[in-house]
Amino acid sequence: MLALGLGVTSSLTSIDGLVRGPYSEGGLFPRLVLDFDDNKYVTDVGSVTFADAFTAASPKLTYTCASTSTMVNSSGNIVSVAAGTPRVGHHVYSGSAWVNEGLLIESEARTNLVTYSEDFANAAWLKTDATISGTLTSSPDGQTNGRTVTFAGTNDLLRFIGPSCSVGESYTASIWAKAGTSSSVKFSVLFSGSGLGSVEETITLTSEWQRFTISGTVPSGTPDTARMRFTSLEAGSIQVFGAQLEENSTASSYIPTSGATVTRAAQTLAVPPAAFGWNNSAVSIQMDGRMTYANEGVTTTARFTSWNAGGGVYIEQRLDTASTDTGRVSFAQQTGGVYDSKSVNIYSPGTLVRFNIASRHGSTYINGAVDGVALTADTTPTALPDLSGTNIEIAHDFMGTIRTFRQFAGDIGDAGLVTATS
Repeated sequence: MLALGLGVTSSLTSIDGLVRGPYSEGGLFPRLVLDFDDNKYVTDVGSVTFADAFTAASPKLTYTCASTSTMVNSSGNIVSVAAGTPRVGHHVYSGSAWVNEGLLIESEARTNLVTYSEDFANAAWLKTDATISGTLTSSPDGQTNGRTVTFAGTNDLLRFIGPSCSVGESYTASIWAKAGTSSSVKFSVLFSGSGLGSVEETITLTSEWQRFTISGTVPSGTPDTARMRFTSLEAGSIQVFGAQLEENSTASSYIPTSGATVTRAAQTLAVPPAAFGWNNSAVSIQMDGRMTYANEGVTTTARFTSWNAGGGVYIEQRLDTASTDTGRVSFAQQTGGVYDSKSVNIYSPGTLVRFNIASRHGSTYINGAVDGVALTADTTPTALPDLSGTNIEIAHDFMGTIRTFRQFAGDIGDAGLVTATS
């Protein structure tokens, strides 16, 4: 068994029937594994389900979410999750099957500004030569909450008028839709009745439900209100469900509403010192999953891992989009006023962008790897930040899913970085 905090390997090959091989790197078994794909919380002394990691019988993790939220189950249905319950087992459609992507976690609170997200017959939805069928249809939540919209001809409208908006704000509209007698329609987000700053796309519908999103930023001029709109291309019908309008440049998980706006609270996930191993010479971290982000032009668009003792003493893994960066992964550490980092500009903004990253931090080096490719180690550091008594904050600034998180009380080496992220 590993000596806690020392990173010493042992001759044991499995724990609770789990072979060490899938989690080990560079000859080290991690001190902590969060395997959300397999719903396992694993340490060097055993494993439990992720839910059991919150009981007093095992080292506690800390998860917070002050509101209900939604996720997608293995059948592809949107389901509600109680406040304070991690959304483990979130599925994403691969094009042929619903695939478990692990933990859905969103560090930003989001508000659905559409007051009737499913009741398109309500007067909050304005219609121009468009009618809503009184008969409900099957919907992405596995119920019969979908609605049929019938357009009398071309350029007919179904639209929702949101709140007042200001120059520079970004909004994203999203909705599930599928074909009726029509298989295409225009979908828009705009910022006044005259169409100021409108962003419009023609979307192609199929016999299956698909979620469509569109984003726009309020331009200079005289903005009025943020709006989402459907415009017909022909006489015919489409089916719709789950409309959402958010003041942000990306779409988040679905937030149902019925008569008022609704806010989903931010989620946090922290690992206290009792649940991880510490080594005064070296630590290594790996994380993989999918992230949703936009090119915000800022140094920290996302923060995968934040291990911060305050006072400029920290280790972090982050994503930057400042200047010409579109998705620069940076691995950084700082202590004693000395900052060291390694980075690579590799990703492009999008929805559920797959990533796999790892880094190793020591008193004489720092290095990282992305998607199976290691960087060149920086050997100028002179000290390792002392974070032995500091929580590890996972997905600190992050919108997406996590399949695996591993923390090693030791150095897995560059070869370990490569295999950890391959």
